[in-house]
Amino acid sequence: MAVAVQDTLAIAYSGSGVSSLTRSFTISGSQRYLVVGVLDVSGDNATSCTYGGVAMTQLGKINCLTTRYIYFYGLANPTSGANDIVYTRGSTTSVCGFGAVNLSGATQTTSPIDASNTANSTGTSIGISLTTVADNTAVLVMASGQDPLSASTNLTEVCADASFDVALISRSTTFPKTPAGATTYTTSFGSGNNGCIAISIAPYSAPAGNTSSFFLVM
Repeated sequence: MAVAVQDTLAIAYSGSGVSSLTRSFTISGSQRYLVVGVLDVSGDNATSCTYGGVAMTQLGKINCLTTRYIYFYGLANPTSGANDIVYTRGSTTSVCGFGAVNLSGATQTTSPIDASNTANSTGTSIGISLTTVADNTAVLVMASGQDPLSASTNLTEVCADASFDVALISRSTTFPKTPAGATTYTTSFGSGNNGCIAISIAPYSAPAGNTSSFFLVM
């Protein structure tokens, strides 16, 4: 089973003054891996991110050369069906928001990252190089910058927002990414002070089976 984008949750934001943001997300498929992309405009104030009450692992973060920070969180084998994503933070001075991507056919290990990188830019675009190790990985890129944002070179938009266009989650245009190796992914912006995170999630690998032989004695 090849890794695939199974379910998506568009990016949406809180009002300012909240210490947490809760949204329901319905996921499906087998060999699931959940990735949540968070933007916090109040600074580096992330406390936790959970799905169905289970703590997610922070896979990466970067400062976007302003008070904005973006984060990727991940969870292997999340419970299927409708459950709440809850992002909690330590400051309430400005808005926060998140979107999510549920992958099928993805690794079920607690160390899912095949490769990762972060980058900043003060221009109208940002390119990030990611060298994948395994073949057929799921490459996801989250970026934040000035409105408007758009997926550009080697990227296809997955999760955006209609009203507060300062964050975007994209996937590699070739998905899953094959062959493995170095690729540069570019997101375009309205103006400078941008940041992005790129990660690749390994594909599912079936555990080694029992090699014992059984014979029927007649």
